[in-house]
Amino acid sequence: MIIKRPGRPKKLDSKSYKMEVACGNLFVTVSFYPKTGRPFETFVSGSKLRGCKANQEALGRLTSVLLQYDLLEEAIDQLEGIVCTSCSRLKGMLPKEKKIEMPNSCADCIAKVLKENYVAKQEDKEDKNEDKQKTDNKKDEKSK
Repeated sequence: MIIKRPGRPKKLDSKSYKMEVACGNLFVTVSFYPKTGRPFETFVSGSKLRGCKANQEALGRLTSVLLQYDLLEEAIDQLEGIVCTSCSRLKGMLPKEKKIEMPNSCADCIAKVLKENYVAKQEDKEDKNEDKQKTDNKKDEKSK
């Protein structure tokens, strides 16, 4: 069975996150549906990064495809914890407190942005919808 990829809406809201990685700043822009807050696509670019711009674009595109199929958690699982050898080398020269909070790669950075800013919000919305449904069911039972 072939599942058709959803088309891109004409207008999406977005937020850009400036993240520090060992070799510079990484900017992760996440476009999302305004009503639901569900992420739809990502754009990734670095400023003065020594990393590969093609790799950053590929990460953004592939993450976008996963998000368009509503696979947010899968995207995070696949990207989280990936270690870049360049980042590891540069991270080794940093003070200990900087090392702890810094992502291990551009991929790890994208996972961190998605996890910290979208997973909790999605779970909160699902919980609110469940609570509303339970309240509506109780009202229906009382009116019978």
